[in-house]
Amino acid sequence: MSEQEVTTPEAGAAAEPVPEGVLRLEVKYGTASFSAEGGGHLVLRAFAAFREQVAPDSTIDRTPGEEVASAPRPAAPGAEEPSASSSKAPLPLPVFLKAHPVRTNPQAVVAMAVWARRYRGAEQFDANSLLAVWRDSGRKLPGNLGRDIGAAAKEGWLERLERGNYSVTSYGERFVDETLFTAE
Repeated sequence: MSEQEVTTPEAGAAAEPVPEGVLRLEVKYGTASFSAEGGGHLVLRAFAAFREQVAPDSTIDRTPGEEVASAPRPAAPGAEEPSASSSKAPLPLPVFLKAHPVRTNPQAVVAMAVWARRYRGAEQFDANSLLAVWRDSGRKLPGNLGRDIGAAAKEGWLERLERGNYSVTSYGERFVDETLFTAE
């Protein structure tokens, strides 16, 4: 199988090990399920299309291990939708980082800030809120997060706002999407 194919395993097929650099994603949402393996950008693009079909106006936000039954369901036709802070269903941070591999802590800072903006609606952040996101990533905590945030700001990926707050610049978004995104 080519690394750029997105495949859906046949029912009853045995799970095979995933080759290095390939993203495998399996999701169940209510009675719908999604399964894909291949290049990160293709898997994420296919997942986005699935998400739009299954729950176009709701957020799929649950923690690992939480039962699927407690995940938000799309509203019945004619029913009012609860308001959501973001129209995008959250992609787990570790999956996002696998598709956007970083080599340095300042790159990790901007990648996590972009993820928090897209999937948590965080338009601005400070070191403490970024540290909370960092803990969710499973990555080793940085020794000097303030320095790493400052380095990301010096690169132009972040904008310094009022005292201690930052936001992601459009240049930072493009850096994450175009430079860090793995196009296998």
